Amino acid sequence: MAFPRVHTWVNGKCACVLCQWRAFFPGTPPLAGTRAKRIRAFIYCRDNATCAICGEHVGFETMTIDHIIPRAHSGNDRLSNLRLACREC
Repeated sequence: MAFPRVHTWVNGKCACVLCQWRAFFPGTPPLAGTRAKRIRAFIYCRDNATCAICGEHVGFETMTIDHIIPRAHSGNDRLSNLRLACREC
């Protein structure tokens, strides 16, 4: 997986995936770890740290992954069926 190195500044802090990764997982190499962590980082970057439901900025530590078509309705776990959401939504 390739991740763009684009710094996105929000409230004076960088919200890009690599900077969020360093803040949330101190001492670990960027994008190291489980497949689930890498997928979360990819979706965070792909969706530009924006909740797909309300449009608000989402921090990496407060993000959730939402299925567009729920698994209960025959949805799958493909990246095309996953979107970024904030906890409130």
